[in-house]
Amino acid sequence: MSNPTQSAPGKESFTEILIRSHPETALIHDIAGQLRGHVPIRSLDELKKTLNGSPLTLGEDQLPLEVVEAHLPDEIFPVTDEYDLATKLTAVIRTVLMQMGTPGSPATPADPVWRRFLAAKGQGSGPATRTGVFEGPSILGSEPLTGVREEVLTTWVVTLELRDCLSEVLLPYAWIFDGVNTYQFDANGQFIAVIFGRYENYALGIAREGYLYRTIVLTQSTMAGTTQPICLNPAP
Repeated sequence: MSNPTQSAPGKESFTEILIRSHPETALIHDIAGQLRGHVPIRSLDELKKTLNGSPLTLGEDQLPLEVVEAHLPDEIFPVTDEYDLATKLTAVIRTVLMQMGTPGSPATPADPVWRRFLAAKGQGSGPATRTGVFEGPSILGSEPLTGVREEVLTTWVVTLELRDCLSEVLLPYAWIFDGVNTYQFDANGQFIAVIFGRYENYALGIAREGYLYRTIVLTQSTMAGTTQPICLNPAP
């Protein structure tokens, strides 16, 4: 019997496909891979000493030690082996993702590390609402802010709720894109757009089979933090 986690030369394994297809799984796998060589980990202080010499990274960005400390309760220690690490780290990251955006959350969405977490949030734990992180300029049209320093920018969020313009029935699984990134509305016809704060206006296209294509423009000054009802007209 073949091993489903292995692949033929030049092809992705089943495990690699799963990790690539699910941002939350990829996030857990990335961090676990960096920590597995340090188990057993007997206490938070021991982990902090380890990370001082070998920091956790996500891509090219370093995960700040204070962020690690803020999200690791004493109850998870000791971490005795790889199996214990997998179980406890999964629980911690899923909790972090569910808490992001709530009052008191230490997340700073403009930071590259937290944008990685935001990208995983909509396709992991909690509500099934899809989340799209839009960092670059929209090919469909975007207008940058002026006169604001990069270091004081904050990521802004708009929740979109899509309906049929005539019947007002919710429209699940429609496509939304800016010419570079493509996502889908969830089963409830909702989508959370997470836009890096250098943009005042950001254009997105919405398409669904049986409906007319539509372009919408999200405006930071009037829409940030709100839920915006939008609709598509049925195709003739």
